[in-house]
Amino acid sequence: MTCRYLVICLALLAVGACGNHPSIPAIAEPSPTPSMDAAHQCEHKFHDRIDKQVTVSGRFSLFGKLGTFVLVDGCQIYLLSDGPFDWNADNYSRMEGQEVRVTGTLRFKDYPELPPGPQPVGRAPDHFYFDARTSTIELNPRD
Repeated sequence: MTCRYLVICLALLAVGACGNHPSIPAIAEPSPTPSMDAAHQCEHKFHDRIDKQVTVSGRFSLFGKLGTFVLVDGCQIYLLSDGPFDWNADNYSRMEGQEVRVTGTLRFKDYPELPPGPQPVGRAPDHFYFDARTSTIELNPRD
């Protein structure tokens, strides 16, 4: 009986010691809310170019949340297609991480606000995009 009592006391002391450890915060503090998030900055920057023929330069990536994109001044502009388009071609894989120039009609997909409900619904984020089939994508020439 004494041994069992000793084991219980040691376990309670160990749990109490871990709960009061100064390097483990008791409650996580919320992150500060930025004055303007990146998505809003991008909308502000490119809004006046929607539905216009534009040329942008940025870093190419095949691995965006929605697919292939070009990172322009911290903003992702996707290269999407509603029809068949082959991103597996060698010329696109060589562009990964490289500076490219894209010319096409800039579009914006604005999704409606989610209706309130008991279960969360996933949706793609609002985003700028070019139609990959009608845009020109080329490596930026080295200066």
